[in-house]
Amino acid sequence: HLSWVQFFACFVSTFAAPPLLPIIRDNLDLTATDIGNAGIAAVSGAVFARVAMGTACDLFGPRLASASLTLLTAPAVYLSAIANNHVAFFLARFFTGFSLATFVSTQFWMSSMFSPPVVGRANGIAAGWGNLGGGATQLIMPLVYDLITKMGSTSFTAWRIAFFIPALFQTLSAFAVLL
Repeated sequence: HLSWVQFFACFVSTFAAPPLLPIIRDNLDLTATDIGNAGIAAVSGAVFARVAMGTACDLFGPRLASASLTLLTAPAVYLSAIANNHVAFFLARFFTGFSLATFVSTQFWMSSMFSPPVVGRANGIAAGWGNLGGGATQLIMPLVYDLITKMGSTSFTAWRIAFFIPALFQTLSAFAVLL
């Protein structure tokens, strides 16, 4: 279960920004082009990282490879909270996107754990649960943001604090995989 939980956490982190974009846009004075470029950056980071993740899984195994990548990309999620312009936002999204390569380690891990008659089903279930993080964050982030504003924070502070939730979840999932 830890492989897909970690994959889920990375999807939550990578897609944490879109549900809060109206607030982030106003706070950072982002243009439509800035927002589009940041979205492309998040997915582009995954392309490069997936190639490297396959090799890392072959060399070190899926557990160590995925936990390492998750820990290496978690700081980018934390740093999203201090972005103060479109360049910082773009870079945070780009480096957070690298975490989506945990898809490769999850599939590798599942393929090594299950026998041929059920490996396809196991991979499908793990991929589905992991990808669900992209949808779950559409609910999680606005709820976290709303809770923080109800506790007295301004909107421009609340979105920044909200990013600590996916960052912490991602970090904890990596440590759980390492244990």
